[in-house]
Formats: sequence, structure tokens, C-alpha cells
Amino acid sequence: MSLKFADGEIDLWGERQVSQGPYPGDERPDHERDRSRLIHSAAFRRLQNKTQVFGIGESDFYRTRLTHTMEVAQIGRGIVLQLEKLAPQYNEFLPKDAVVEAICFAHDLGHPPFGHSGEIALNWAMRQYGGFEGNGQSLRIVTKLEKHTERHGLNLIRRILLGILKYPCRHSRVCRHRYPSSQLLELPATEWEPPKCYLDCDRNVVDWVLEPLIDKDREQFEECQKERTVDAHGKPKYRSLDSSIMNIADDIAYGVHDLEDGIALNLIKREHLEKLSPELLDRVLAPLNKPASPIEWTRDILIEALFTPYPHTPTRKQGIGALIHALILSISIQDREQFVSPLLRLNAVLDKDTTALLKLFRDLNKKHIIDSQPVQTLELRGRKMIAEMFAAIMSDPERLLDEYHRDRLARDFATDGKAARIVCDYVASMSDTYATRFYERLFVPGEGSAFERL
Repeated sequence: MSLKFADGEIDLWGERQVSQGPYPGDERPDHERDRSRLIHSAAFRRLQNKTQVFGIGESDFYRTRLTHTMEVAQIGRGIVLQLEKLAPQYNEFLPKDAVVEAICFAHDLGHPPFGHSGEIALNWAMRQYGGFEGNGQSLRIVTKLEKHTERHGLNLIRRILLGILKYPCRHSRVCRHRYPSSQLLELPATEWEPPKCYLDCDRNVVDWVLEPLIDKDREQFEECQKERTVDAHGKPKYRSLDSSIMNIADDIAYGVHDLEDGIALNLIKREHLEKLSPELLDRVLAPLNKPASPIEWTRDILIEALFTPYPHTPTRKQGIGALIHALILSISIQDREQFVSPLLRLNAVLDKDTTALLKLFRDLNKKHIIDSQPVQTLELRGRKMIAEMFAAIMSDPERLLDEYHRDRLARDFATDGKAARIVCDYVASMSDTYATRFYERLFVPGEGSAFERL
């Protein structure tokens, strides 16, 4: 099967939902302007005050959603450069730098305050109204909620939206048939995990994004790897080329940089890494060791760099940089011949060893950081705050929403479900600091003045 864009397809991927030309004298291509729109958006700025793992204000060192997002974008560019060198026959299909950066900049916009715990709480609160999922909310923000246009958000080009569409299955297609009939804090948080999906209320946007695909490609693209059951969510099977690059960049940034944060906080110790397979680490690091390399990277040298602050060893930053570069060197292109469109047929993939190593890092991070008592107590507090704020606002949204969301309520309100979605959008948009102050104003006597701006 030949690999090429169908007649006119490449032009369709450059379209916007509504026609919008550049300002006079602006010579930038559309994807460059879209990257700028994302950088200058309110949702992007709010990432500076949303947690990655640790609480905002605990330290200036640990990562926020904003610093994580910038690292993902940098790694995404590195992946594209690696693929261009490795498989030049596919270069015409790979995303431009501005495209992959824009997709990476957008990938975490939809995450609510207090990280994953906030996502779980909003999914619980929205269980009767179409659920909540952070990646689906990212698509919703850039296509509907940001204020660059009246009805179409940032009005990004179709190819960038395809990359942001990380999970091409709607909520009702993959959500378990039954949630437990209990309150949020009566069961483990895992019982309220959302499915990986986009939201049904944004089906019209996804229909528009996928218009350039032939029917067969679209049907396959929306297939599930695992069908939903009464007690378990289904799981999407495919993602686009650009989304696969963003997803790998996110996995690398999450696995390696959260590992670095854990080491700096003394939650991940030297003995934890020494228990990992030395053969696996050596194999992953081997591509770094060319004849002209100044350092011969091995598992022992890497661990020494991460934990020993002496001048005769590489620094921790050199070790983190070497590890990320080694992971990028393991990436290749997979050609899935069941698809026709190159944007679905090609995917970036990690090799077997790198996939296994990243899983070990994720397991370390989960065991020694995320599942630690200090982090879990903060996560429970975050879930409780989000759930209580949502319930309070839903009791009287016409009075308790801010002015922008009140206007939306007056314009769009028709059902309880629409009101709930507007309240959900409001709570999800909050930064950690704003959510904390709003909660205190609602529930903590003596806190919060009517004249204090949140």
C-alpha cells in the first residue's frame, strides 16, 4: 500500500472551524500562529499554579504543570528530529516543530486543580452528566472555552486538534456500565477513575476534526482495544502520529523528571535504583556510547551521577539529560498498513527495553512518591475540596458562578446536565491557589473577604 496524502487531504488538515486569516503583515504560517495562541492563552498561564505531584508553594524546585508542559514540548521536538534522521522517507508526514510544540503545550490544559485527585472528584461529581476526563477537557478548552473566538475557542487548525485528541473514543462508548452507589470518600479513589476518552458533549468537534478521513479509517480509529463491562472501563486502541509523539514525550518527561524530583526530595533512594535490572539499564544507555563520547554511560555511572554530588562524577543534571537522550534514541516509526491516511498509519513507538524501563520508573514513582502517606493525604483533601465546591455551586449556580460562567449559563442553560457541565468547566479551570481560596471563602469561617480578588 502506497503511503501518501489523498488529493486535497493536506489542505483539509490545515483548515480552521471558522475562517480566520492573519493580521495584515503577519507572515507566520497557521501552525506558528496556533502555537502563539496557546502560549498566550489563559489556560496555559494557569498551568503555572497547578500541581504536577507536589503541592504548589512547597518548594521552588519541584515541577508544576507548566514546567512539565515545557519539558514535554522540548522532548517532543527532540523526538521529531530523531525520526527525521532515522526515517527520512517519512519526513513529509512528520509534524513541523510548531505543530508538535502546540500539541504538547495543550496536552495538560484540561487538568483540574489538585492533579489527578481533582480529575477523580470531578468525574464523580459528573457521573450522571457525562463524566469528566482531563484530556477530553483539554480538547474542550481549545475548541470551545478559550476566549479567542466567541464559539470556537482558540480556533486551531485541524491537524493540531487531531494531535490533541489523545483518546478518539467518546465517554459513553468506554465508560463502565455501572459506578458504585456510594459517596466519593467511601471507597478507594480508583473506583472513580475516569475512562480515557473525549466528552460526548464535544462529539460535534471530533466529527469536524475527523472529516478528512475516509469512512474505513475513521471506523478503525475509533475502535476499542478493550470493550467496557459492567465494572470496568473500555480502552481506546489507536492514536494519531502527532499524538503518539506527544504521548511518548509525556511518558518520558513524567517518568524521568518525576524520578528526579523524588531523588531531590529523598523519597527515591540509591538502593531503589540499584534493585533495577542492570542489564536493562545498560542496554538502554548503550546507544550513547559512541567512540567520541566523553563519558561511557553505564548503569553504575548513571546511579553515581544521580546520587553523588562530587566533582569527579557527572552531575545529576548530566545523568538526567543522558537518560532522556537515550530514551529518545530508542524511538522508531511503526507503519500500520490497515490505515490509509499517513497521519493514522504512522506512529512513533518506543522499543521493548525502553518501554520496560519507563514502566519501572513509573512503578518507583508510584510506590515511593504518589502512594506515600504525605501525598495521599493531600490528594484526599483535594478530592474532598473539589467535590464540596462542585456541590455548593450546583445548589445555586446563578449566584455562585463567576461572571463569565454566569453568562454562559444564561445563554446555554436548558437542562441540569448543561448547568452541571458549565459548573464543571468553572471548577476545572481553577488553579490550585484559586480553588483553595474559593473553598475557604465558601466553608471556612473568618477566611475570605467579599472584596478580595481570588
